[in-house]
Amino acid sequence: MARRVEASSDSQLVVRQVNGEYEAKKVSMSAYLQKVQEATMAFEYFTLRHILRDQNTLADSLSKLATSDLNDLDHSVYIEVLKYSAVDQNSKAILSTASEPSWNEVRRPPNLSIAHCKLINQTKDIN
Repeated sequence: MARRVEASSDSQLVVRQVNGEYEAKKVSMSAYLQKVQEATMAFEYFTLRHILRDQNTLADSLSKLATSDLNDLDHSVYIEVLKYSAVDQNSKAILSTASEPSWNEVRRPPNLSIAHCKLINQTKDIN
């Protein structure tokens, strides 16, 4: 497991919440913030920095993916539909991507609404 991680996000609000500059006021955001804080404790070094949206091509691609017809995708994009959110056991699914399929290429179920899609920002190991 990586011990030193540098992550970036194009969400200034999220970056400032994770870095302790802003308070997470919504219950759902507080729950995600707590998960991030717990996860980052495992690292010797963790930093999250804000970048402009046009510099965050992976997240931008994921946001477009959430509104696209997944049947039209080429096979360079693999989707895994997770059953539950990390903090909300009532959510229907989360989309994540990988450079290779983890077990099988999965298509978005027809009942999955965009509101249930969570986008995972790219991270980079800086060992």
